[in-house]
Amino acid sequence: MHTQQELRENWNHVKGRIQERWGQLDDDDLDRAKEDVNQLIALIQHKTGESPDTIAHFIDEAAEEDPSVTEKVKEVSRQYAEQAQDVGSKYYQQAADTVAESYQHVQSTVRERPTESMALTFAAGVITGTLLGVMLRSR
Repeated sequence: MHTQQELRENWNHVKGRIQERWGQLDDDDLDRAKEDVNQLIALIQHKTGESPDTIAHFIDEAAEEDPSVTEKVKEVSRQYAEQAQDVGSKYYQQAADTVAESYQHVQSTVRERPTESMALTFAAGVITGTLLGVMLRSR
């Protein structure tokens, strides 16, 4: 078990880890018990039903963790998420631009050659209908 001094030095980190594991504990409860490890264990046991040994082990592990490592992991994760978002936005914009260009090309083709466009559309409809009919008949 860690000393009171060690617990006080890492209190914010330990408190955060306790609240991650046992969300039903609020800040006021934990702040009242922060000066006494035994009181803290009793409080958590009362609110959660966990065994004192499990709670003490968890507090020891949380107090041993280096909060700066946790913060570094959070920062690296945030940076990767931002990079992924930037890449996703870039490819989305490229796809949107390509679709818009293709749509404009189709519009201009239909304006320039309306008869051929109608014939092509009619032929595509007939082929699609024929294929659907064959597929549905084979069931």
